[in-house]
Order: sequence, then structure tokens, then C-alpha cells
Amino acid sequence: MSFWKNRVTKAALRDQIAALAKQVTDLRTELVARLDRIERGETTIMADLNTLQADVTAEQTVEQSAIKLLGGLKTQLDAAIAANANGDPTKLADLSSQIEANTAALAAAVTANTPAAPAA
Repeated sequence: MSFWKNRVTKAALRDQIAALAKQVTDLRTELVARLDRIERGETTIMADLNTLQADVTAEQTVEQSAIKLLGGLKTQLDAAIAANANGDPTKLADLSSQIEANTAALAAAVTANTPAAPAA
């Protein structure tokens, strides 16, 4: 007789299954919401990374262009001095020294005005 007293009814089983199904559905909904947040964060991070890479490339291009320009001018002046052409060699030597100083000043200004890399 005690067997029949502890017996679970079909209605009770249906209620328990329905409760479990709701819990599974709720967990699935929460999981999907968390995955969506992760994906949005990943998209934002990748966009920020792409922007940062473009900024670094642009800065390197500008710096290299300035260095190349000034180096080219100095090379031309050095050639003129060596050939003793286009004016007084003393004035050309002074001008060449000035270009070297300007190149160093530009490099120092770029270094001084470049923000430190953020801590990882």
C-alpha cells in the first residue's frame, strides 16, 4: 500500500517537466544574451584595433617622409660642397650643418610629442 502513497501523479510529473523546461529556456535566453554582449564587445575591440593600426601607419609614414625629405636635402648639399659648386663652400657647409640640426630637432620633437604606449 505504501507504494501507491508515494506514487507521483501524471499531472505532477507534467508540472515538474514544465518547470525544468522553463529553467532550460531561461538559461538559454541568458546564454544567448551574454554571447551577444561578447560579440558586440569583440566588434568594438576590432574596430578600435583597426583604427589604432591605421593611426600608427599614418604616423610612421609622416615621420619617414620628413626624415627622407631632410636627408635628401642634406645629401644634395653635401654633393654640392664636394663639387665646390653653387657658391661659397663655407656657406654651404654651414647650411648643411643647419639641416643636420633641424633633422635632429625634428626627430626630438616627434619623440617628445609621441604619447607613451598605454600599459597592457
